[in-house]
Amino acid sequence: MTGIIIVTGASGAVGREVVKQLAAAGIKVRAAVHTASKGEVFKRLGIETVEMDYARPETWAAAFNGAAKVFFVGFAGPTFADLSRNFAEAARKAGIAHFVKLSAFGADFAPQFYIAKSHRESEEAIESTGIAYTHLRPNVFMQNLINYYGQAIRDTGRFYLAQGDGKVSFIDVRDVAVAAVETLTSGSHAHAGKSYTLTGSEALSYYQVAEILSRVTGKTIEYVALSEEHALQQSRASGAPEFLMQVHKTMDAFGRSGGFAPVNSVYQQITNRQPVRFEQFARDYAEAFK
Repeated sequence: MTGIIIVTGASGAVGREVVKQLAAAGIKVRAAVHTASKGEVFKRLGIETVEMDYARPETWAAAFNGAAKVFFVGFAGPTFADLSRNFAEAARKAGIAHFVKLSAFGADFAPQFYIAKSHRESEEAIESTGIAYTHLRPNVFMQNLINYYGQAIRDTGRFYLAQGDGKVSFIDVRDVAVAAVETLTSGSHAHAGKSYTLTGSEALSYYQVAEILSRVTGKTIEYVALSEEHALQQSRASGAPEFLMQVHKTMDAFGRSGGFAPVNSVYQQITNRQPVRFEQFARDYAEAFK
C-alpha cells in the first residue's frame, strides 16, 4: 500500500494523466486543483479533489492531510525555486515520505536554456529540505503539437517554430505518467534520490513530424521554420511579455542547436516498457489535427 498520493497541477496535461493512471491501478489519489471547477471532471469519476493554490500556503495543509506522497508540478519562473523549497518543506513537515517532481529535459546540463535552468534551481531547492525526492526530466511532449499548434494545423495546415531542422526525442505524456506512477508506487523508496531524463526512442525534426502527421491524417501539414527575429516579432506583436519572449528565445536556440535530440533508454529501464513512437501518437490523436 502506498497511502494517498497527491497530484498537483491535476488539471494539466501530465497531472491529469497521472491521476487517471493511479486511479485505474486502484491507488488512492487526491487531485489538487487551483479552482473547484477544474476538479469537476475528477469528482464525476469518484476521485477525491482538493482546492490548492501555491500562492496561498494556507491551502496546502488540506492537500497534505493523511497523504504519503506528492507528485509536484510547477512552472519555471523567477520565484520557482522559493516556491519549490517552501512547498517541499511543508510537505516534509506534514509527513510526506516521497516527493516526485516533474522537472525538465536539460536541467542537469543546459543552463543556457532558461526553463532547464529554472527547473534545476527548483530541484536544488527541494533537495535542500532533506525530503526524499525523485526528479523526472522529460523531453518535449508529443501532445504539445496539439495543445500549442493544433488550432493552427486544423485551420491552415501549418505550424510555426523557430527551431530550424533541430531534432527532438519527443515523449508521449502517457509515458511520462507511466514513469511517474512507477516512481510513486514502488516500495522501499526504490527511486528516492534519483533523477531520470526521459526521452522517446527516436529523434525527429519538425519537418519529419509534419511528414508523419500528413501521412497519418491524409491532410497536408507543413512545418514553417521561422528565423529568430521573425519569431520575436510575432511574439511582440501578440503582446507577449518580454520575460516570456526571452524564455522562448533560449528554448528555440537550444532546439536549433540539437539540444533536444539526445535519445536514451532510461524510460525502458525504469518501466520495463517501450515508449510510444511518434507515428503511434499521430494515429491515436489523428482527429485532433484534422
